[in-house]
Amino acid sequence: MRRNSGIIGPKQSISTTAASGIHDTFDQYNSKKDDKWPQFQVESVSNSNGTALNEETDNTITVTTSGVPDSTTLYYTIATVSGTTLTSADFTTGDVSGSFTISSNSGSFVLRPVGDDLSESNVAKVQIRRGSTSGDILSESENLTISDAAPSGAPEFNWKYYAYGSTIGTTYVYWRQTNGTVTLLRSISGQQQGSSTSTWSTYSEDLGSYSGTTGRIYIAYKTGTNFYNDPQFDNMELVDTTSGTISLDPGTSTGRGRWEKYNTYTTSLSPPATSTFYSIPIGTITSDLWNYDSGGTPSGATGAVYDADGFNSGYYLYFEGSSPNYTTGANRYYWVRMTSDYTLL
Repeated sequence: MRRNSGIIGPKQSISTTAASGIHDTFDQYNSKKDDKWPQFQVESVSNSNGTALNEETDNTITVTTSGVPDSTTLYYTIATVSGTTLTSADFTTGDVSGSFTISSNSGSFVLRPVGDDLSESNVAKVQIRRGSTSGDILSESENLTISDAAPSGAPEFNWKYYAYGSTIGTTYVYWRQTNGTVTLLRSISGQQQGSSTSTWSTYSEDLGSYSGTTGRIYIAYKTGTNFYNDPQFDNMELVDTTSGTISLDPGTSTGRGRWEKYNTYTTSLSPPATSTFYSIPIGTITSDLWNYDSGGTPSGATGAVYDADGFNSGYYLYFEGSSPNYTTGANRYYWVRMTSDYTLL
């Protein structure tokens, strides 16, 4: 009787593709040709900056897997979901396609879009592939929005100050952000000038640490113990905002329209978180607290007779410290602030 020298059973379909990298050796062993790779999985694709693929910023894309041998090479492609189609020219680190290596079931690569203001609405996603950059897609990231790089600048608040008067109190300058964060920039106590015709003091507050934040300048004045306390402010400006340089100069109608006053006082150094601020008048009325004036403050032996540019007719902002505004008892803090918030470069 003739014996069967082969394998009993139907002829098996055998893949001719050699097992390499992440190829499914289990399915190869079982002579299957499906592409599901059940024991090799990409578990997640995440971006270090969340859903923002920030320009001029290193965005680390981390891929976690399960069942993938060490030193396996995987591939990625960047698919444009909406907006301008991404090309190699849009990246200074990484590309629209590339590869990375898996170790301990994890791998990563860096994407750094160029700072070309490509589009704030440009949306893309990262696709993880096997075999090559045109191979099967194993997983995708969530949609990532290409965000413009944070603007850079040298923001600062410039101002001039005159504090002539034997009972001048203390002036405080703050940057208050829209989220409520308050930062003291400078405090100046006591008389700074010795006569009504001295040179104005010049100050510049560096706001570089607050680039990208939105807020406004607040000024508080703590009164002295007698009427010799009429501090004056002039030639103010907020430099390097997304709206340009903001003139706050009392010498111009535009600048005068950008300050407002709190119509009473606080007993602690906490900027009033209220919308109850009012326009500042031109005049010297004591009950108005804060005024725009020219030619010297009304009280004797206090205040400059010229504005910061040396003109007798030029306006400045000042606090009228006459009775009943000054105090010999509890602390009184009187406030002015900019009328609008601005975003610093």
